[in-house]
Amino acid sequence: IPSSVTYVGSSAFNDCSSLTSFTIPPSVTRINENTFGLCSSLEEINIPSSVDVIRKHAFNQCKSLKKIKIPHSVTEIGDEAFIKCSSLTQISVPSSVVKIRDNAFTEAITELIIPSSFKKSLDEIGINSNVKITRIHIYLLF
Repeated sequence: IPSSVTYVGSSAFNDCSSLTSFTIPPSVTRINENTFGLCSSLEEINIPSSVDVIRKHAFNQCKSLKKIKIPHSVTEIGDEAFIKCSSLTQISVPSSVVKIRDNAFTEAITELIIPSSFKKSLDEIGINSNVKITRIHIYLLF
């Protein structure tokens, strides 16, 4: 992707079942709807600190995605952004995130790491009743 690109279009890589890893260039500021939806072999994604929004269904059904680092530039995570990512068990939410939309996280999440500054209920941060969280880490900001 050329460095002049500031966003990747909706569904740009949708259903690319052979895609295993991807590095988003630092010129990109948002991950649009379904950009990586149904990329069933995607294991690793590198999100640069230029990205401020992860739109709805961005990683919908990325069944091989095990880990994701959400950069401190992200302020919003869209509806069902990580829904049905069955290998993704841990999410760390940076303190920059102010909006987490409905059902943002997958049912596989067992560990959620959130900043102490986040003052919303689990329901308000996109955790539905299907999620079986066994551990929540709340970190302090200094």
